[in-house]
Amino acid sequence: MLPEHYPPQTDYRLLPQLDPELKTWFSQHVDQLSIPLLEDSKYQQLIQGVDRFTRAYIESMRGQPILRGEPLKTLKSALDQEMALSTKESRAPHALVPYVMSALAIRSDLSEQDVAKLEASILDVSPQSCPGRKLFLKAISKDRLDATRDDQLVTAFAKIRDYRSLPYRKQAYDIFFSNVSSSKRALLKPALPGILPEIEGLVAKHSWLAGLLEGVAGGKSIKPLARAREESKAGRCKEAEKYLNEALDAEDSFFGGKKPPELLDDMAQAANTIGRCLRRKGTTASVEFWTSVMPRFEKIFGFQGKAAVLGRVAYLLWNADQMEEAKSYARQYLSESKAAKDDANVLRAEFLLGRILDDNKERRETKDLLSHFVARNPGDDNIEIALSVLTINRFEDREYAEALDALSQAIAWQDKLPPEKKSSQVSGFALFWQGRIHLANKRKDLALNSWRRLATEYYSTYYGVLGHVLYERATGRRALLEPSRVPVFTPDFLGIPFKGEDRQAMNRVDTLLRIGMASDAMCELREVSQDNSDMEQTAARALALYAGKEWLDAIKLMDAIPRAYRNSLPIGFERIFFPREHENLVFDYATRLRIDPDFIFALIRQESVFNPRAQSPVGATGLMQLMPATARLEMSKLASGYIGADKRRRFSRAINEKAGLSDPELNVALGVHHVYRLFQTFKNPILMLSAYNASPAAAEKWSREISFDDPLIAVERIPYQETRSYVKLIMRNYFYYKRWYVGPAPLMPHIDYLLSKI
Repeated sequence: MLPEHYPPQTDYRLLPQLDPELKTWFSQHVDQLSIPLLEDSKYQQLIQGVDRFTRAYIESMRGQPILRGEPLKTLKSALDQEMALSTKESRAPHALVPYVMSALAIRSDLSEQDVAKLEASILDVSPQSCPGRKLFLKAISKDRLDATRDDQLVTAFAKIRDYRSLPYRKQAYDIFFSNVSSSKRALLKPALPGILPEIEGLVAKHSWLAGLLEGVAGGKSIKPLARAREESKAGRCKEAEKYLNEALDAEDSFFGGKKPPELLDDMAQAANTIGRCLRRKGTTASVEFWTSVMPRFEKIFGFQGKAAVLGRVAYLLWNADQMEEAKSYARQYLSESKAAKDDANVLRAEFLLGRILDDNKERRETKDLLSHFVARNPGDDNIEIALSVLTINRFEDREYAEALDALSQAIAWQDKLPPEKKSSQVSGFALFWQGRIHLANKRKDLALNSWRRLATEYYSTYYGVLGHVLYERATGRRALLEPSRVPVFTPDFLGIPFKGEDRQAMNRVDTLLRIGMASDAMCELREVSQDNSDMEQTAARALALYAGKEWLDAIKLMDAIPRAYRNSLPIGFERIFFPREHENLVFDYATRLRIDPDFIFALIRQESVFNPRAQSPVGATGLMQLMPATARLEMSKLASGYIGADKRRRFSRAINEKAGLSDPELNVALGVHHVYRLFQTFKNPILMLSAYNASPAAAEKWSREISFDDPLIAVERIPYQETRSYVKLIMRNYFYYKRWYVGPAPLMPHIDYLLSKI
């Protein structure tokens, strides 16, 4: 029996919530302060008992010059000995050797010959290390490229592809394009086809690249498409349209009217940015744009192109509440897809028309269309939404048998898939509502079976949380947050899955994390191989990212690991999904207004993953992603006694500064106050979160259109998919912040509200 099918562990005395060795590792790698920030006493503790190279690096990071005089000679001699010994023993040198060499190389009292020797040693022993990569960027400076032979220049350009970090490669290409002389640019042309996706964004900046891209398949339209996106984002919609038409002309000519259909997405995505640009002027402008390009799309891409436009126009009209026009375009989309015998577009049109009709309260046809869609297309990307709309309609109409049939079919389909292909959202939704319908049918035993599976197989999801809580309520026992696990954590977890240069890099990552140099550690991690098919490596990289406080990337990697493998990781590994930072600020300001601090942690986790410098495309900033206008509004409406006079004056000045909302304290203080005022207005967490994510106006509208008699149904009825998912994720986060950090039996009033009708 696979671990995912084990029953939930319901005795906390048998296993801790966190592997003891993993807990120790967290304390040694996650909670270390950066060396420059350490108090003197902590600094002295850190350098006690460390080896010569670690101490030298720590001293350099502390702002102290590396040993002078005779001790400097001793250190240089030790470096030479370490290099020779590592070569003789066929092993990697000490992890910090390239860092110590780099620190030495910037000393003003070293000769040019000594500096050159140190730099050569770094590139020889560790070219992929952060010091090595910095030296490579130095090697492609303008002065050095001008003095480089043609063959060496081509070799240096090709070397960029050897680096694994995409941001680093893009940076290196940008520097190279800026510094290469005009007389040598043509030397780069043979290498360009292999790097087109990476340099597309640089074409507009380095206009001479466009000439080199002539005749490269897919290259003729890169410049106008990139310009179309740039102009759209800048709000210059008409200019963007011009570049899109230029791209369409280029592709029509280049492919002789036989444009490969798989490249339709590129044009459609560029057109989407223009459509969004025009929506600022109203839906009519956006619709007129799409209908104007429909003939061109159809000519180049055939019916696939026309179908893309019909679907987009129907969607825009639906979002603008122009229901009759939306239905008309959706019906045209469906009928023409059937006439063209295009099954894929028939299903897309059925789904779109079903959603529009559901929003228009036309239940009978909605159920007919979505029943057909769900039955024929169980693996579609839209199956979760279609199944949700269909199930909620049937549940409210008490059509329990029909609802169970569709849910059972969805579960059966998912169960046939390999673990890495299963959708936790589809399976989670189906199992939860299957259990709820069984309960409505007075079959508590069957309901518990469904919720047990949820708690065991789909932990760390919204529906898994609901199943977990209901299972605990029904059994009267607390269950562990993950399946029982035998593996224990070992201190060398980071390095075990890797070999060669990757193992050396992970050793540097581990060493740097231990001494609080997280930014250097993350720099090293970017050059470690990213074979996401190797689950051991992926888990190790996720843990390193978590320790380096690159939480968003850690979460993404963890989410990519199939549950069957996650079940084999040491207990407590799931905590990577739920980091916590700025605890003192959150507890302080939340408790002042009687807001649950864990609710704020849950919200911050979703808004910024605790990155105080996070900024959205629309200008939302900081930990709680506040818009400047929202921050100013909250400052004008602060509750009496919430903030002292001195701090109020400081905050008032800061919110008008460019980086003001990146200040964690200001952002948390005003963000918590915003949550407080939204709760005062909307009273329940569903509407409060909807207002936070969409807008108070949208939440006010939904409060009139949606019944909140049953909170779980209300969540599923939120019109915006983004907001619906947002509410579910915050409520999931809330549960796990309670259980991971508070204990096995915390008060969870917002979860209680969700389940109040069960």
